[in-house]
Amino acid sequence: MIEILILYQLCKKIGEILRGKNRGPTGYQVLLVLIWFGTEFFSAIAASIVYMIMYGQKEQPPLLVIYAAALPTAALAVWLYFVILKNLPQKAVEPQN
Repeated sequence: MIEILILYQLCKKIGEILRGKNRGPTGYQVLLVLIWFGTEFFSAIAASIVYMIMYGQKEQPPLLVIYAAALPTAALAVWLYFVILKNLPQKAVEPQN
């Protein structure tokens, strides 16, 4: 639940950044959500594989360990996404006839 609230605030922040650059924020906001959950998903799989290699496949990895690995990687991916968005150039405004 708290992740949804964090993503909501991050989407609002992306909207502010991109509107200041004369860009539409909707596609970038959808991409933010996909980056967050995609990174969490794949890093959880990677953490599970590493855990099972280290401790044997007989033992199921604890969810807290998996989540503790997935959350920071998702936060890092979103931080990198924000760095990229902040460095986007200003979009020129086309004159309307």
